[in-house]
Amino acid sequence: MKIKTKLIATTLTAILSAIAINRSIFKNAEKKLPKKNKETSLSEHIYKWKFGKISYKTIGKGDPILLIHSLLPGTTDDEWKNNITELSKNNKLYLINLLGYGNSERVGITYSAYLFVCLINDFITEVIKEPTTVIASNTSAAISAMSYIFNTSNFKKICLVCPPLSPKRTINSIKNYPLDFPILGDLFFNYFNSKKHLKRYLETNIYSDTSYITEEKINNLYAYSHKGFGNNRHLFSSFITNKFDIGIETSLPETDVPILIIYGNSFPDLNKNTETIKTLNKNVEIEILKGKTYPNEEDSKKFNEIFLKFLNN
Repeated sequence: MKIKTKLIATTLTAILSAIAINRSIFKNAEKKLPKKNKETSLSEHIYKWKFGKISYKTIGKGDPILLIHSLLPGTTDDEWKNNITELSKNNKLYLINLLGYGNSERVGITYSAYLFVCLINDFITEVIKEPTTVIASNTSAAISAMSYIFNTSNFKKICLVCPPLSPKRTINSIKNYPLDFPILGDLFFNYFNSKKHLKRYLETNIYSDTSYITEEKINNLYAYSHKGFGNNRHLFSSFITNKFDIGIETSLPETDVPILIIYGNSFPDLNKNTETIKTLNKNVEIEILKGKTYPNEEDSKKFNEIFLKFLNN
């Protein structure tokens, strides 16, 4: 009986300790969220979507351009900070934070590529309200191309930055299980979203020039990935089980609007991707810039020049 009581007490202590650790991590991470810059020329708005509140910003006047960030947990519209000044001179930019990202709401649902396809089209239809040029990054690029198939009238031109082909790995729902439980899921989430792991991911997958991996950038990724006190584990679960990785092979052959695809010269499987794309749609314009996954940041001046030329032709 004493052994049983001791076991129960030990288990309860472990559970309470885990809860305390998780709460402390989330609370401290929230404190690191960047403060609003009152001097910015960007206007902030909220779109009340059917699955949650969506934060977005606008700047400029003219024909609309929608910029969609990549799907790395913690990413925000800040991904486009090196592009907005030039691109907004003669156009109105809409910088969306997808559900679960930036200052958009965190909800306890299964996130998927189809969910974001619906969000992108609903946002264009209900907020922008006219055919739009879309710039989308990495996995969001493939999702944006698929969004065109669902509602062709929403799209005027499309720029895809480092779009992936179909994933090499299949979706493995087993990986979800640890993240499905509130306490254990939070522990797993906090471990894999530590600053150490985020920095390693940026070094391995995002930048060819590691000078772009600043302490401020890591702190912002860390803070935004933890925003929501645990609800972001649902987004992270979808991210690590490849629920966003649809590739562009299905949508690209069916896309009739002008398409510009930009890759960084250090992007993995660059030659394979560009050769495959040429066979899928011969009308696609392909440009190679400096960088890996974010050439819009690592080679921003050239990126802005190429995009504006594409936009104005």
